[in-house]
Formats: sequence, structure tokens, C-alpha cells
Amino acid sequence: MERIVIRSSNWLGDAVMSVPAVRALKHGNPAAHIAVVTPEKLADVWRLVAEVDEVIAFPAAGIFRVAKLIRAGKFDTGVIFPNSLRTALEMWLARVPRRTGYAGHSRRWLLTDVFAPEKRTPSSGPGEHQVHHYLRLAAHLGASADAAFGFPDAGAKKRDPGKPARIAICAGAEYGPAKRWLPERFAEVVQTLDDPAGSHWQLVGTAKDREVAEQIVTLCEKPANVENLCGKTTLAELIAVLRASDALLTNDTGTMHLATLLGVPAVAIFGSTEPALTGPLGRGHTVVRKRAECSPCFLRECPIDFRCMKEVEAATVAEALRGVLSS
Repeated sequence: MERIVIRSSNWLGDAVMSVPAVRALKHGNPAAHIAVVTPEKLADVWRLVAEVDEVIAFPAAGIFRVAKLIRAGKFDTGVIFPNSLRTALEMWLARVPRRTGYAGHSRRWLLTDVFAPEKRTPSSGPGEHQVHHYLRLAAHLGASADAAFGFPDAGAKKRDPGKPARIAICAGAEYGPAKRWLPERFAEVVQTLDDPAGSHWQLVGTAKDREVAEQIVTLCEKPANVENLCGKTTLAELIAVLRASDALLTNDTGTMHLATLLGVPAVAIFGSTEPALTGPLGRGHTVVRKRAECSPCFLRECPIDFRCMKEVEAATVAEALRGVLSS
């Protein structure tokens, strides 16, 4: 039985987008033992994936400790999803016989099996979704590159229209403020859709998002219906909140991708980034954007007037959210 160890990304969104590749590897080699080595903060994501036989979680640890954890598994093949020098060095120090990953970042010498796909040209269009970055690596190892190994259709669990809606909001974005829609617009959506039965809104995110979440709570007319959970949940608790939600209203975030993995309908607001590259995967989600001549710019902060987000109206977002709640 082949033993395969996969080095996960350190970022929530990237980790979720690599799930189809992990599933493809398992379906291509059902007898293989698939292990994922991951930062401890993301371990609960990988425990959701049935195709993963073992999760090797590490805390904030040095490279030698991670290599030791990998070496203890006596793996035959190492698949390195991140493009960093460090993750390739971990596999090399762990003495995994076959080490596969993308070339680049001065790490070619650390890999036994270098994957260097053809470069795309400007005429190729905006590019493929990030999910294909990982699927191509799986295909290089003989797996099917079919993204159908991905995500459930959103909204499979039908909401009882007679009960108040439970809606999660992720108003932050780890990458920077250019990805964040305006707090007052989020509040306007809450006020537009709130109903007499008492819709329940939960703001989710990290401790860094707590301040913007408090702004939204303050701006809402009925703050009792809006709960700020930013910085108060573990990943396992965030998963539970999303599973109990009827929909997620979000920026382009890792939480958005987590919702798609769970089959929770997402309404995702895009401005500085490109949904063709990092949009929600699976069916039943809605992307809202107002394309500006300068977007997507992929910058952390807008150097001009933030028009790509300012031009996204609350009424448009509320209508999109109403649509996923009624479908």
C-alpha cells in the first residue's frame, strides 16, 4: 500500500481549494493511505474530508519539528501544494523518497519530481480557477483532474420558510482592506432583510475583524438580532456556525470557501480580486461585483477611490441574498 503525505497550504481558502485534488488522488489510488500535514489551526478542515485517512497537525513549530513528524510516517510520496521553499525543505529533511511539487522559489533541487506546466499567455484570458492549480499537480501523479471531486451543491438542506433565517456574515478579509465591502452597506442589508419573526445574524471572523463587526452591530437598528462572534470561535465552532446557517454573506475570504465545502449558500462580494480565479466553488452560490476599469487589481489597499466596492449597492446584495434564501 502506497503511503502518500500531502503538505497543506497554511491558509484556509487555499487549503479548501486543494480538497478536490486530494479527493482526486484518493479516487485514483483507492488503496493508498492519504495523510495531510497541516498547521493545527486548519486540522478541522481536513477532518471533514472523508478521503483523508490521517491528519498530521503541527502547532506553530520550527521546520525540523515538522520534518520529524513527516519522517515518522514513513511515507513513499510527498505532494507539496504550497509553492514555498520551506515546505519543500520539510519534505527533503523528512527523507520522503519521492517529493513532488511545482518548480520555483529556488526549490527545484529539493524535489525529485518537478512539475512545471506550460506558462499561460495573456491571450489565454484571466486564467484558471485556483482549484486547477492543485488538480494539475494531482493529474501529474496520475489522478483524474476532474473538479467534480469538489463540493456539494449549496442549499441541499432546505430552509423552513416559517422559521427565522439564520445568516452568517464575514465582513473582514485577511489579505487587506481592498477586499472588504463597506460596513454601512452590510448593516443596510441586515436592515433591509430583517423580518418581524427575528432573523438571526452572526458576524464571524478573526479577532482582527472584531472592530469592523462592532461597527456593523452599532449601525443596525436591531442590534439584539446581530451577534458579533469575531475572534470568539475556534475553527470547529466556525464550522458549526456555518452548518447551522441558511446562508453566508461574505467578502472574498477563506470563510467563503469553507462554506462552499459545507454546502452552505454563499453570496460573495468581489472587487479587487477575480471570481474566475478564486470565486466560490460548486453550484448554488452568487457572486456580486461591479466591474470597474481598474479591477481586478489584486492590491491590498486601494490607491484611489475604492470604486469597485463603493459601486456595489446594498439593494443588489440584499436581492442576491434573498434569492439564495428562497431557492
